[in-house]
Amino acid sequence: MLERKQRDRAAATSLSNEDFLRSCGIRACAPQMMDNLDFADRIAELINRSNQLNYTGSRVEPERLERDIIDLVGFDSWSIFAWDNYGRYGLVGFVMVDRAVERLVHFTFSCRVMHMGIEEYALAKVRALWPEIDSSAWDGRFSRTAPDWIEDDSFHDAEVRSQHLTEQLPAVAADPAIRIMFDC
Repeated sequence: MLERKQRDRAAATSLSNEDFLRSCGIRACAPQMMDNLDFADRIAELINRSNQLNYTGSRVEPERLERDIIDLVGFDSWSIFAWDNYGRYGLVGFVMVDRAVERLVHFTFSCRVMHMGIEEYALAKVRALWPEIDSSAWDGRFSRTAPDWIEDDSFHDAEVRSQHLTEQLPAVAADPAIRIMFDC
């Protein structure tokens, strides 16, 4: 998938990088907060394996990550899924904000989505709730402009949700759990 995309990019010499990205039909969704709990194992793996695109340099124990995702008073979180005309990339990013100190705890991505604008997409999600969040440490690494070539799909759309849960099903089904949540 990535090799075919790279070949097509090399052949499209008359297109700017952004025009090529627009032609790819990139789509993404960002499940938020409790919707991330089913993906906690994959998220922990992504955080702990990412180096180059782990902007906060964070590492995490899976149990701690689950507690933080559940802590809706303390943290806002988004997992990032992406796909395009070339295929599905799966869960490719995770972002978490510590609400008390208004600081990014996790901001990490898979190298599969390098140069696609996924970091910008994720930062736009964060800035919708936290417009003053400090990301200055990463100046020059990626743009701060939300990419207009990524179509933002809702995780709550039945087809989108079903597709992502099906992709992650082995991980989700391996450790079934019952969760009872109360809004007190």
